[in-house]
Amino acid sequence: MILDFARHYPQNKMQNNNTLVLLKIISDCIFNNNPEASWQNFSTELQLELIAEADKFNLRRILYYYLKELFPKEIIRPSKIDFVTFAAKSMQREKAIADLQYIFNDNKIDFRLVKGAFLASNIYPHPALRYSCDIDLLIRNHDSRRAFDITTAHGWLSTRDFHDQTRHHLPQQIKKQVALEIHTSLFGTVKHENDLLWKEFDRKNVNLELILLHVLNHAIRHHNFLNIETAVIDVGFILKHKNIDWDYFKFLEKSFKCRGLLKLFLSSFHEFFAPCGLIYETDTPQEIKDAFKKVSFDKIRSINNQFYVSVFFWRNWKYFIKTICDILKPFTPFRMSLRFKISKRKIIYFYPYFFIKTFFIRVRKFFKIRNYLKKELPQEKTQGSKTVVKIQDYIDRQN
Repeated sequence: MILDFARHYPQNKMQNNNTLVLLKIISDCIFNNNPEASWQNFSTELQLELIAEADKFNLRRILYYYLKELFPKEIIRPSKIDFVTFAAKSMQREKAIADLQYIFNDNKIDFRLVKGAFLASNIYPHPALRYSCDIDLLIRNHDSRRAFDITTAHGWLSTRDFHDQTRHHLPQQIKKQVALEIHTSLFGTVKHENDLLWKEFDRKNVNLELILLHVLNHAIRHHNFLNIETAVIDVGFILKHKNIDWDYFKFLEKSFKCRGLLKLFLSSFHEFFAPCGLIYETDTPQEIKDAFKKVSFDKIRSINNQFYVSVFFWRNWKYFIKTICDILKPFTPFRMSLRFKISKRKIIYFYPYFFIKTFFIRVRKFFKIRNYLKKELPQEKTQGSKTVVKIQDYIDRQN
């Protein structure tokens, strides 16, 4: 039975739990897990609070799309305006994609949509539900210079000249408030990556497994869990399709050196993904749980200070100095005084003892995370029955 939070929680506790309730409602919307029943059990006051919470993460349009018939009357009109605004932007993006397709086809340049542009057109039930500030597409290495020059000639302007930045994307171009990023690389983890990517896209034109891996890689490696709510919702809509070839996905993880990314998502946001029927039975290390309490749907969403997690996903030598600083940070007297709850003066007097103690704590955590991420996903990862998670259970487990 879904609990009415207005009855069971005091006002201050409701404020603290609003993000968790919002996450659960969006999960139910994505996986058709009867979100209407949950929403109707909320008071009008709590519904307005949840909509305000959704505004913090730019997610009101998702609630409106699924629950507009149950919205409080005073909020329906501004919510409709918000949705129509995103719909207009998505139409502008779709028109730009159609123009690019005509330009590239006319010049015999192969390309594939990736990230938000692909997801909005192929995965989300309505393009307006996926906010995307740019169009990302992948092209072949030998077409990069020509593609940049052709798009520039057709009005896509850039503040920088062309250069072959294959580890991310070419200089961003803009036309009519729509941004374009042309990629020759998506992961930046292997040599001759562009050839490998096109080999896989030639194998499967709509390569949902590769798109899923890229979404995970982009959220964890490229952005260090910033904008995590967008990635969680992206993965939710992808998994809703239930047509992922998991053997092929594991092959891609190995090919592009991205093992552990999906495991990190499934175990850390288990309650969100539970209704899709993808049940991942494993013991999540407490270190990961603690780290993600600070990450999930929070304004401070980076776990860079958790070096024993992020070090497995660092991309190249540019992050070496940063990683070293993250490793040394816990050994400062200030950090150790917080960890052991004693004064900094006592830490300084007995610094060698606390240094060694901190060192072994960090090493133990490091190897626990490493061993966890290196394990293969279990074969019985999909089970037929859906797991219905009560909102009260959801909050209790997250807290």
